[in-house]
Amino acid sequence: MNASKLSARTVALRALPALLWMGLIFYLSSLSHLEAPGEVERLLPLPGDVIGHVGECAVLGVLLAVAFLSTRWRWVAAFAVALLYGLSDELHQVFVPGRAASWEDILADAIGAVLGVGASWAATRLWRLGGKKPGLR
Repeated sequence: MNASKLSARTVALRALPALLWMGLIFYLSSLSHLEAPGEVERLLPLPGDVIGHVGECAVLGVLLAVAFLSTRWRWVAAFAVALLYGLSDELHQVFVPGRAASWEDILADAIGAVLGVGASWAATRLWRLGGKKPGLR
């Protein structure tokens, strides 16, 4: 089914979680200072900021994959929008006192987008394969 055959309500309902998540990311990026939880940094060799960027873009990738569910290029579109939003988030942080843009954060956003969209793709494949009987085509 293509997007033109879907009702406007269906399209809006699919996009709403991604848009709300993007709003939350924008809000958090507008805060002057966020401290990463010390426990996370002690457990993992990565700074909490990197983990946050990967996590937020992974969730965004999943939500965008759902939003673009009925489009032909949903995986590419979900990744592209998540990555572009990550880039815009870094640009936004340039204008927030106490925040700065960094290539490391952009890379973490890209990794998160790949993980989220990849997890959505894998879940879709497993769901489709789960409906088939073994030994049957």
